[in-house]
Amino acid sequence: AAGTADAPAGIASGLFYEWDEKKQQADMAAAIPVAAGTKIENPIIQVVDLPASKAIFVNYYGDYKNEPEAYASIRKYLLENKLQQRPPAIEQYIVGPAMEKDTARWLTKIVFLVE
Repeated sequence: AAGTADAPAGIASGLFYEWDEKKQQADMAAAIPVAAGTKIENPIIQVVDLPASKAIFVNYYGDYKNEPEAYASIRKYLLENKLQQRPPAIEQYIVGPAMEKDTARWLTKIVFLVE
């Protein structure tokens, strides 16, 4: 849809608005960044505007099953530096299974927006 709207698409990403640890469920969206102001005429696709924000991030290398450790390190940093997270958390899938078989080389950029 981005291609037909003449909007070059960015890196596949996930926007995580809520995470329920007990139920192991997330309120999230699969996302692809496009230029500001992009209009896409498709009833199942929604363009979401994330305004500029301060953020912290971790470049996480490895299998997705160990990502909780990366999230824990970000949350620890937030606590130690008295920072407040603002949803959504963003995962950018820089290198993944479609590009690289070696899980140690998978790169996920995990971004927390902060106030």
